[in-house]
Amino acid sequence: MHLRTSDLAVMSLGFGGYTCNWGTHLCGLYESKAERDAIMFGFLAQGLRERELLVCCPDERNYDHAIDKVHALCPDSARPDPDSFRLLHSRDLYHPQGFFSPVTC
Repeated sequence: MHLRTSDLAVMSLGFGGYTCNWGTHLCGLYESKAERDAIMFGFLAQGLRERELLVCCPDERNYDHAIDKVHALCPDSARPDPDSFRLLHSRDLYHPQGFFSPVTC
């Protein structure tokens, strides 16, 4: 299903057969961890297939396994390296002073 969001080129989102146009800001809503993983890791795997720069900020429980989960969805692609997959810690982005403040977001 295509979600027309602009006149820019079409891109595959990597999950659910969805496409949209480049330049779209995405927010994935989910009801379960399995659905979250299908959206997040499917989207990243599509970027890996297309040799794009991947940036991921998973929760702390998924941090150590994020690259493995993305690669498992597209084993035909080369495993991402640190130059093509930027894995960020949520604590560095959301609470670098040791606590969450909506003012710093």
